[in-house]
Amino acid sequence: ALFLAVGTGIGLGIYTDGRVLSGAQGSAGSIGWMALCDPFLPEYEKCGCFESYASGLGIADRMRRFLAENGPSSAYWRTIPPDTITFRHVFAAHQAGDTAAGEILSRAILMWGMATANLISLFNPERILFGGGLFGPAVALLPRIAQEAARWAQPISMQQVEILPAGLGTEAALYGSARMVLPPSE
Repeated sequence: ALFLAVGTGIGLGIYTDGRVLSGAQGSAGSIGWMALCDPFLPEYEKCGCFESYASGLGIADRMRRFLAENGPSSAYWRTIPPDTITFRHVFAAHQAGDTAAGEILSRAILMWGMATANLISLFNPERILFGGGLFGPAVALLPRIAQEAARWAQPISMQQVEILPAGLGTEAALYGSARMVLPPSE
């Protein structure tokens, strides 16, 4: 199973053979650095390509940049100071019909779908769980993410994987951390 945690950043938990895979130096799952588009841009040095488009901070930053270059795309943005914009504002603006917010979220869906396809093709998992703070409001986007992943993923693996919201929602990391300090259960 794979757990894609999307909040301020993006991380991946890899659970296989009864244990969490951590990598040689403990940084397995640093999926925010996944290269999903070309060419390399200097902004990727800070947080990686995937994170710059599809994390909470990345989505908010893309909206701020759009507004700085183009001005308010709807009345929604006239009341929000640019330096306070969060991904939640982008979701609210999209719900209110803002096309710029919709385009930014469509790009994030493309990135989540491509990353999911790469994970499916690479790991052939039984399931991929989406969680973290952003996948409160973004859980409704899972069907579109799965549809995008299906365009790119290895077809047999894609047919066999379940793409689901994390059962613990935004509390998953808290429960996982607590479990790590408890003694192994018999």
